[in-house]
Amino acid sequence: MASQKKFGTFSGVLTPSLLTILGVIMYMRLGSVVGNSSSILQFISIIFFAHLISVTTGLSVSSIATDKKIDKGGIYYMLTRSLGLPIGGAIGLTIFIATAFSISLYLIGFSESLIPIINEDWAINGISINKLRLFGSFALIIVLIIAYISTSFALKIQYVILGLIVLSLGSVFLGSSENLKVGSDIIESPSFATLFGIFFPAVTGFTAGVAMSGDLKNPKISIPWGTMLSISIGLIIYILLSLFIYYNIDGQFLRSNNNVLIEFGAIPLLVLGGVWGATLSSALGGILGGPRILQAMSLDKITPNIFSKESGSNKEPRNALFLTFIIAEIGILIGELNVIAELVAMFYMAAYLFINISCFLEQWSSPDFRPKFKLPIWISLLGAISTLLLMIQLNLGATLIAVLFMMIFWFWLSKKDLVLGTGDVWLSVWNTVVKTALKNLQKKTVHKRNWQPNILLFSGGTVNRPHLINFGKSIIGRAGMVSNFDLIETKSAKVLFPKSHQNTKDDLLIDDSIFHRKLYCQNVFKGIESIATTYGFSGVDPNTVLMGWAKNTKDPIWFSEMTRKLKDLDYNILYLDYDQKRGFGNFSSIDLWWDGFNKENELSLQLVKFLRASKKWKKAVLKIYFVNSKNTSSDKIESKINSIIDRKRMNAEFHVINNYLEQKDINEYIRIKSHQTDLILIRIPELKVGTEKKFIQSSNDLFGEIGSVLFLEASNSFQDDYKPEIDSKTIKNPKKIILKEKISGSIISSFDDDFDHHTNIWHQKLKQINQTFISELQSSIVKFEEYYINVYNNSKLLDELKTHLYNTDKVKNIADDLEHSTLKNIENYFNLINDFLSKIPTEINFKYSLEFLENKNLFFSTYNQKLKTSYLNGGKDIFVILPAVKLFDFHLKNNFVPHFDQLLRVFGSIHIRYISSYKDFIRQGIKREILPALNSVNKEIFSELNEELNLLVTKLINAVIKDVGENNVKLLVENREDDFNSKTYIKKWNQIEEFPFGLSMNVFIFHNFKALYCCSTIIENLAIKQINELSIIFNKNIFFQIDELIKVSSKKSLLKKQLDINNWIDKLERTFGSIIRFLEPNNWMIINEDIFDKIPSEINLYSPETLDNFLLKQNNLSEQKFNLKSSLQFLYNENIIFPINNAAKDYKDWLSEGFEELISSFKLILFTMDNQKSPELIKDAKKKLISKIEDFKMTFNLKNERLNSYFEDLKINARKFSDYHFLMSNESKKYVDSSSSSSNSGLINIQNFFSEKFLSFVDLVSIEEPVKELRSQSDKIKIIRNFVQECTPTKTQLDNLPKLYLQLFTNSTKQNTFFSEFIESKIHDIKRSIASKSIKSQNVIVVSGESKSGKTYIFNNLIESLEEKNCFEVDSPNYIFTSSVEKQLPKLLHKVNDTSSKLIDLEILDNGSIVFLNDFDLWWRKNTNGYNAINNWLKIFKQYENKLVFIIEINNNFLSHLKINSEIDKYVSKYISTVDFSKKQLERIVKYKNSLAGIDIYSKGNKINFSKSLRSALNFNKINTITNGNIGWFNNFWIASIVKNETNSFEFSNDFKTTFPDVLNNLEIMVLLHVFHHKKIDLKYLKEYFSNWDEALIAEYISFFKAENILSIDGSYIEISQYVIPYLHLYFSNKNLIAN
Repeated sequence: MASQKKFGTFSGVLTPSLLTILGVIMYMRLGSVVGNSSSILQFISIIFFAHLISVTTGLSVSSIATDKKIDKGGIYYMLTRSLGLPIGGAIGLTIFIATAFSISLYLIGFSESLIPIINEDWAINGISINKLRLFGSFALIIVLIIAYISTSFALKIQYVILGLIVLSLGSVFLGSSENLKVGSDIIESPSFATLFGIFFPAVTGFTAGVAMSGDLKNPKISIPWGTMLSISIGLIIYILLSLFIYYNIDGQFLRSNNNVLIEFGAIPLLVLGGVWGATLSSALGGILGGPRILQAMSLDKITPNIFSKESGSNKEPRNALFLTFIIAEIGILIGELNVIAELVAMFYMAAYLFINISCFLEQWSSPDFRPKFKLPIWISLLGAISTLLLMIQLNLGATLIAVLFMMIFWFWLSKKDLVLGTGDVWLSVWNTVVKTALKNLQKKTVHKRNWQPNILLFSGGTVNRPHLINFGKSIIGRAGMVSNFDLIETKSAKVLFPKSHQNTKDDLLIDDSIFHRKLYCQNVFKGIESIATTYGFSGVDPNTVLMGWAKNTKDPIWFSEMTRKLKDLDYNILYLDYDQKRGFGNFSSIDLWWDGFNKENELSLQLVKFLRASKKWKKAVLKIYFVNSKNTSSDKIESKINSIIDRKRMNAEFHVINNYLEQKDINEYIRIKSHQTDLILIRIPELKVGTEKKFIQSSNDLFGEIGSVLFLEASNSFQDDYKPEIDSKTIKNPKKIILKEKISGSIISSFDDDFDHHTNIWHQKLKQINQTFISELQSSIVKFEEYYINVYNNSKLLDELKTHLYNTDKVKNIADDLEHSTLKNIENYFNLINDFLSKIPTEINFKYSLEFLENKNLFFSTYNQKLKTSYLNGGKDIFVILPAVKLFDFHLKNNFVPHFDQLLRVFGSIHIRYISSYKDFIRQGIKREILPALNSVNKEIFSELNEELNLLVTKLINAVIKDVGENNVKLLVENREDDFNSKTYIKKWNQIEEFPFGLSMNVFIFHNFKALYCCSTIIENLAIKQINELSIIFNKNIFFQIDELIKVSSKKSLLKKQLDINNWIDKLERTFGSIIRFLEPNNWMIINEDIFDKIPSEINLYSPETLDNFLLKQNNLSEQKFNLKSSLQFLYNENIIFPINNAAKDYKDWLSEGFEELISSFKLILFTMDNQKSPELIKDAKKKLISKIEDFKMTFNLKNERLNSYFEDLKINARKFSDYHFLMSNESKKYVDSSSSSSNSGLINIQNFFSEKFLSFVDLVSIEEPVKELRSQSDKIKIIRNFVQECTPTKTQLDNLPKLYLQLFTNSTKQNTFFSEFIESKIHDIKRSIASKSIKSQNVIVVSGESKSGKTYIFNNLIESLEEKNCFEVDSPNYIFTSSVEKQLPKLLHKVNDTSSKLIDLEILDNGSIVFLNDFDLWWRKNTNGYNAINNWLKIFKQYENKLVFIIEINNNFLSHLKINSEIDKYVSKYISTVDFSKKQLERIVKYKNSLAGIDIYSKGNKINFSKSLRSALNFNKINTITNGNIGWFNNFWIASIVKNETNSFEFSNDFKTTFPDVLNNLEIMVLLHVFHHKKIDLKYLKEYFSNWDEALIAEYISFFKAENILSIDGSYIEISQYVIPYLHLYFSNKNLIAN
């Protein structure tokens, strides 16, 4: 085969690139660009900027080309080998599309130039799009044919075209403008961006040569040289040609005629040939390069492989060629050259952008980038930035379309998971970024506000502890990191994981912020120490260690030493004890426990801050508990906690627990306060040497009673905020720094005795006016004060509400009186001041002195300085006439009046101060009168008013004196008269006049506040009374009784006699009933409807914001309605009744469970005494009881403490009712009935009903018909063996079950009260039938049922109830006798429970004696003579019909046969069947037995709670179906289903998928069916029955069934295995082989 032809620089790169550059744009659009440019500078700039991009991109291409081997695909190949396949592929696809569309661009241009030559009429009024489409398509077919023939042929044609272009340019330069015409090709709004977009495709041709990279002899040389030469030549030609046509062709022709260069040429035909050649060569370059890009992408599996196929001797990509043709044809059909040009420009510019980025990244980061053609790094960066800016500037819409295309392609390619064997630049980029970032991080110190946890997480395997991973993710915030180490402990560990295998991926965790590593180590704790010591690098050193709490550690000392080591390394240490059952609850509550102010407080708050920023914890309520074990003021602690929370800008509740006297362990408080919290944070205490194990055990005990806990220890980076307080000397009662005037309230001395005399008189006079005003104000509030004085105290608030707060007429009178008297007092006050001013001399002589002018109270002024200079220079005394009244008048209006308005607010504050005193008075029950508190308020208000008013008049006089000392008073008065703003003064005066009205309106609103506080205090008292009521019931009645019961129950003497135990059980049950009655709501709930009926429904109030700013604004305040009654009802029910009702219910539930367990433990002793002879087992039962009592006692004490603590917390909540802000924030328009909580039980019943129905539905729809398959013998054995293993418990499984529990499920259990209640009616029916035998011939009672269904249990109960009098029993026969039954009967008949061998005959039995026949079906055989023995028995029944009663026990299936094949009905007086237990009864049995043994059973990780919820219910429907309600089968099924798991709890393991396999042949089924019918059968008879079959075959089947434990051996008898029989029964029943 001939080798592929390769091309050199000139033919392979320079020629195709240059021909594409000097293409259709040069001939058909350059004139338009030049003509539409506003100046020569604009079109030169367009050419220059376009080439700036091509030059920089060309240099980048050249640099990349000389570094790597360039194969097929050109630019695409370069980008994919640098940026990777997804990015490179996305760009490659856009380049391919752009190249295909560029062919359309060139051929549309070709058609525009060709059509007028063919027929000038076609070009009149513009060439139609359809003609462009027709001729463009024809030209495209020609180009396709040329490219299809061969690449070599196409490149040879380019030499001819290059010659034509040179000749055409010569024709242009020699041309003339004589015959030029004005055309119709006008561009609307030719902006720089539009013209640039039209011209830019001209410079894109330099990539045509690069696309031929796979066909070049030496791409590393040809691409840079050919590319840069083509760009340079093109730049020179475009600049020269544009300048030439600018100066030689008129602008109107350039702007309107796209064919202007053809018409301008000296020989137009030559120019036309150049146009055709250029357009066709450019199209030819595109149709050669485009398919090769597509071919390269197909080779990389980006596009379909069909396009990589090569054809012909030169290996042409012809399939890719045809796709390029189709896309180009689409572009031609568009027909608009300008539209295509813009799209092509954007696609190419996007490609160039990434070429420059690729070159920049390679130069910046890649150590493998070593090009021969080196260039400064800024060139490629400049090219990238220029390209991006020009894209945005030119056409933002087209830019977005190009970016959208690339993003779609990139996303698509990313999903394909394409990988290059050569690698890409991104790893180097990230390494460089990380290295730079680390250097910068190393230089800076992390401030607390920027602190983020960088966690070393030791999860012990993400599968085992996913909660650690999730918790770590929750606390790292947005910028934190987690390094997860999975340490595998093995004693032989050296380096079992090489570095390349240490990084692991976890399917559970796909998170960029988590790094996973797996390591082997000889000791986990030492491994942690080693990693903590060495792991990390500067800048991002790990600062936190997170791991699980060492709950089950065998090495507490190692754990302690590791903790100390981590402290020494200054890590933040977090040990999480995760509650496997509760998890993190609802992620709704977090408790912090502090025992001092230390660095751990800061860390805990920081962690909570991060946690609450996560999705799961964002609604978590934070509580802080501070255990104050030192004699420190609680107020100081609360103040400090409050400041810490404010600084952190966090919302939190905090409580200080004073532990100074009791000195309890903090764990005790945690048990009480935080047992229901989702997450608890607590400091790791100091671990003393030797106490490690004890500490871990005590912590484990604590964690077992509460939820998830995080132990923490803070590093020293949190130390700064908790520096110890340094004792220093302090100044007691420091003086406030205030103005001298305020200290003394004195008048400034003017050192003019006459003037000073005047000012002192004025001062005294004004102070007297003030005193008069204050006295009158005091008199005006007498009625208002009486309104507050007449108040009932805390014990009579209902009377207060009824008598005073509904008397609105009185309130109106008080408001009116207060308004009128206050207004009158203000008017009198200013009348007195005006009268004072009228008596002041209009003008007063004043003499200046140097001492006055130098007074420090005067401010610097030019006039003051001038006077001082005059005095200092020895000038004469200066006198002036002062306009005293005008000076006074100015300051009175501009300063005194505005300040007086502010002073009135001090008086107006009487409302808020009085209401505060009222609130305090009614909430305490000690003081009898409110008057002393009100007098104190009055004294404060009027003293403050007097002081401020006197200060105000002092300032008034001093202002006049300052005017004299600082200004020329004559000019000053004149200027002030001109500048006086009467509107401002009137506005201020109106505010003063409006004050009395506002004061009176506030009377009404604060009257409503009185009602609010009175009502809220009534409900607060009611709430506390209600809490105390329930608390008394608990503490005096319930707790006392339970405590006494515990004391007596603990006495060992109580456990000696069964009678004593029975009596004590009765005592426990009676006491429990009594206690439960105490907890009924009607015994503790206080009737409150009549109280709420007295509360107003709605009142008008001020908002909390208005009230907070009341001292600043007191008039024209907006009111809002408040739903008082419904809000208080809601708060009372929501915060008091519901919680205490729930607390009582929870306590009742716990008490029910606890008493049930206690009583069950006593009953277990009775049960064991009845059924076991082993003293050890009885001793174990007693030990279990003692342990249960101790557990109950401990839980009881803890519950009591929690309950009392809870009641105290509720009282704290109740005291919030009088807090105005709390009330307003909890306003409710709905009334919540406290009785609604009782509907919960109804809801639970509904849930149970639907749960049960749903389970039944699941059973119904899940029945599948098994498919019968042909199986080999080995398959059959395997299936049978698997079935037996699934339904039969192993010895280990049985050994793991407690013997006390196991005995409860044995079928030989003696009768007891619990099970007897299920069969009481059966016993009663039998005894009644014995006593009243109506028909003499009917002396037989039949007790029927399946094996193990309780027939023997009924017999035993009946015999015990008959006290064994005249009771005899006939033993089952070992084989069927050939002789008559009568002859053998004396050997089998004996008195009940008589083990002697004395022979007894029926004849000697007394009349009325009862004969019990166990296993009556064993007297029958399924053969010809099988009924002989049965018939003998019928004769015996007949013989003794008047003397004896026979009670026979029989199998259901045999009874059916017997009734058909014998006359048994004639002798039977009563048929009794055993109990078929319902699913509810089975459920009750399991619950009872679990309770007796004190064992919890789990199903799929959830504790079985007997259908309380669907999620944790066990499907007793299916259990009942499998066991057919047979109690014995159920016992075996249950025991076989219980396994002990890794956590030492007991799991129900049956998935209800086990069925008897349908793999046996018919004969095998018959063998099993025969054994099933006979209950048990001897082998000899079985072989006789199947004598017609091959004896060896029958023996083989029996051996097989015995080997696989389907059949069991009892002497010479065989029977169905007790664990298999339920499944076999169901199998036979479904096959209709036995009656259902």
